[in-house]
Formats: sequence, structure tokens, C-alpha cells
Amino acid sequence: MSLRDDRAALLSLLALFGLAALGAVAYLLQLHQGDVGTGMRDVGGGGAVWGLYIVMDGCFLGSGIALMAAACIARFSRDDGMEAVARIAMPSAMACFLAASLCVLCDQGRPLAAITNLSLYGRAQSPMFATFTAVVAICLVGSLV
Repeated sequence: MSLRDDRAALLSLLALFGLAALGAVAYLLQLHQGDVGTGMRDVGGGGAVWGLYIVMDGCFLGSGIALMAAACIARFSRDDGMEAVARIAMPSAMACFLAASLCVLCDQGRPLAAITNLSLYGRAQSPMFATFTAVVAICLVGSLV
């Protein structure tokens, strides 16, 4: 490796740390003030599009289910060449399910209050209850088995 490659890697790493710090600040702002703090209270009121969380939830769930199906097919085929696919697909599916559950939580105004209220006042008819329960309980636990 040359010195130029080391500088590029260091600059990329610093940019990623800066982006992570910006995300942490935005999360703490939303945690403290709710959707008003990040400008996502009203549709079309500026800021990020609030529906993006819902779209990403569906994307991550679909990807996780497809990866889990690929891993199951690879395991049940008992082909040695497919074992590598199963080893990669199952942790990737778990990461997708975790990201989907985080998307559901990000859609709430106050994520920690949403988790607390879900356990105290959860209604089975609520979309948040159904989605979060399906993602966490069924998909994550199912992929661990």
C-alpha cells in the first residue's frame, strides 16, 4: 500500500465518523423533541420525507425474507457448494430484519416512549404493534433458530 492509499482510507474513515456523529445528533434531537425537532411533523412541511421510513421498512423486510429463504434452500439442499451461501445469507437476513425494526421505531415521534407504550398499552389492531411484533418476534427469532 502506498501513502496515497492510506490517506484516502483515512479521509474516508473520517467522513464516515462525521456522518455517524451527525446521525447521532439528529437522533438525540428527535429523541428529545419528537418529530418537530427534525422537521417531519407535517407532510410537505420541509425536511425529510416521513414516508421513507415506511418504504425502507418494506424493502428491508422483503430483502430479509428473500435472504432467509435462500439460506433455508441452501441448507436443505445439503450441497457443499451452497453452504457458503447459507453462511452469508442468514446473518444478512438478520441485519435486514434489525434494520426494518429500526425503521419502524424511527417512524415514531419518540422511539423510546413508543417501545415503552407498546409494552404497556399495545393494541393488536395498531399498525405499529403488528409490524414491530412481526419483525422482532417472528423474523429475528425465526432467523436465530
